[in-house]
Amino acid sequence: MIMMKVNLAKLSGRLVFVSMLVLTNPAGAEVKVDSAFGDHMVLQREMQVPVWGTGTPDEKVPVSFHGQAKAGTVDKAGKWMIRLDALKPGAPAELTVKGDNTITLQDVLVGEVWLGRGSEAYQTLGWAGLFLCVAAPAGHSVRHLRRGLGPGRVQH
Repeated sequence: MIMMKVNLAKLSGRLVFVSMLVLTNPAGAEVKVDSAFGDHMVLQREMQVPVWGTGTPDEKVPVSFHGQAKAGTVDKAGKWMIRLDALKPGAPAELTVKGDNTITLQDVLVGEVWLGRGSEAYQTLGWAGLFLCVAAPAGHSVRHLRRGLGPGRVQH
């Protein structure tokens, strides 16, 4: 058995420094959208719609949807946000976010979005807890997201 005398203060300082390098190294970082955004989502009509996420500081983030093109810049904290102009209901479209990588969200609709809470009457329908209902444009299916008291599930 070999015993070594180690200066813990020096060692811990070096570990902290190496950890900081690993955690703050932007190599391999990519633009991301917040988990609130995804395929088959519905955006509220007739109002500005924020779109946000994370990325590498100072990275340009162009966002396009329904003929609009907006761009933002990732701040020093690694966050970005743009606001789409008021949207009109229409056919499903792709929402594209670009940076060092590209994210394309498919089948995005614009319509009415309501948040509700199920009561005892709704429990018999399996709607206990919070739910989100969406009125889609004519000719498109109504979409809803249910988060019940048990495991949540998404239905389109």
